[in-house]
Amino acid sequence: MMTKEVVWTNDAPKPVGQYSPATRFENLLIVGGNGPIDHKTGEVLRGNFEEEARLTLKNMQTVIEAGGSSLSSVLKVTVYLANIGDFEAFNKVYSEFFPDVKTAPTRAVVGVAGLWDGISVETECMAIINEE
Repeated sequence: MMTKEVVWTNDAPKPVGQYSPATRFENLLIVGGNGPIDHKTGEVLRGNFEEEARLTLKNMQTVIEAGGSSLSSVLKVTVYLANIGDFEAFNKVYSEFFPDVKTAPTRAVVGVAGLWDGISVETECMAIINEE
């Protein structure tokens, strides 16, 4: 029987709702929403969009690694932007995490009317678990 396993880590922000940071199923890791939240204080980072995007992607990376995977094994990233005008700034920061367009995961960027607590960016992703 196949079972799912919930992934928790103290190195990423605690979920703000009734969900887990990630779920493992066989060799698939599904990572829930991540935003610009300091995992130590629980405070939302506000101000400079690039700093918010960088913290959001760092939080996503932390959950990916806690789930037994890595950025190089990410299959798909979904990005939600409260202001689609931040698209180019997001791309700049995103390229720090996924520098080679030839190996970067597939991605969708969606402009939305609003995000939880007024944050400017949120990400989620799916990755393959690196079994050794």
